[in-house]
Amino acid sequence: MVNSVPEAFVFMKVVHQLGMSPEDILKQKQVELGRVGETFWGYGPGPLHPTGQVRPFAREWGKRQGSIHVLMETTNTKFDSDNPPASEYSLSDKEDWKRQSLPAGILVTGKYALVLDEIRQLDQPFDLDLRQYKVGIGDKKGTNATQYLAFQGMKQITGLKKGQGKGCLVKIEQTYYGPDAPKAVVPITYQARLKYPYAVFLR
Repeated sequence: MVNSVPEAFVFMKVVHQLGMSPEDILKQKQVELGRVGETFWGYGPGPLHPTGQVRPFAREWGKRQGSIHVLMETTNTKFDSDNPPASEYSLSDKEDWKRQSLPAGILVTGKYALVLDEIRQLDQPFDLDLRQYKVGIGDKKGTNATQYLAFQGMKQITGLKKGQGKGCLVKIEQTYYGPDAPKAVVPITYQARLKYPYAVFLR
């Protein structure tokens, strides 16, 4: 695992889902890693589109850094969905693309999933100042992370209908001191590492 905040990374809020707390989900993912050497972290719909954002971002910055990590903030938010756990995944969202069965024992839900080969709870959680980062890919590329991500009590920014809660972020040279700067620091408690193909579509 990385010992310092990388220049580029994926940020994600961890929510309760499938009746499981973030702690329960972490334990499940670590069991899956021990069994098959990889795990799938479900999310979406919304930001972090597998082919439009995650994969090109991971390819570009993976060459520079050697790997792409996921920094996670745990929350008490509950994600309610009637969708059953996924049973298949694909590399494309096209209907004619070959679908593959998820490895036995993988429990995941959502529209997309990050593919991970490491995940753990940090022994020493740290505060991440999102004023120091910007969106690294997509139609909001260059937008400061404090303007892009959703925070409790944060005023919504003009031009963004709602905060996103996750994104591909890159370090900026000058810290942002806009009107939302006071609520820009978030605690990072989990850390993971992306594995090729980085992100997939669930079915």
